[in-house]
Amino acid sequence: MKNKTFQFTFVLALVLLVNVLKAQNAVKVEGLIDNFARTLSSKPDSALYYIKKATHQSKELHHSFLLSRCYYNLGYYYYMQKDLARSKYYTDLSFPFAVQSQNDKIVALNYNQLGLIYRDRSNYNKALEYFLKSLRIAEKNKLNRNTSVALHNLGYLYE
Repeated sequence: MKNKTFQFTFVLALVLLVNVLKAQNAVKVEGLIDNFARTLSSKPDSALYYIKKATHQSKELHHSFLLSRCYYNLGYYYYMQKDLARSKYYTDLSFPFAVQSQNDKIVALNYNQLGLIYRDRSNYNKALEYFLKSLRIAEKNKLNRNTSVALHNLGYLYE
């Protein structure tokens, strides 16, 4: 009986240790994402390094929430570089992870990003469709910043 109790305690301790290590690694990934955002305008090459590293670590962690953010940010990076094909590729990659992890903010941002891509490709009907999807999700989830961004982009599109 003592042996079974020891085995159970050992397994429980091991599971707790793994969870603590995963949480610590997730915090490191969050820091890399923050570094990406902080350096995107001033040092885009550094920003790309940070977000690629964050993406790699998120994959190792099998962390859907972080992967949704990383792929969205890669899409945003390439949008800022005017590489619409890569931007769309990474934005599309972000969707399943955002839905799986119920990351409504990233879902709304992804639709907004697609709206921008299609607007820049002069496909205004498709852009309108995606901006409206972004707006609906943002309003439904009370994501005020996302609502503001979607409304701004809709206004710019109509202008």
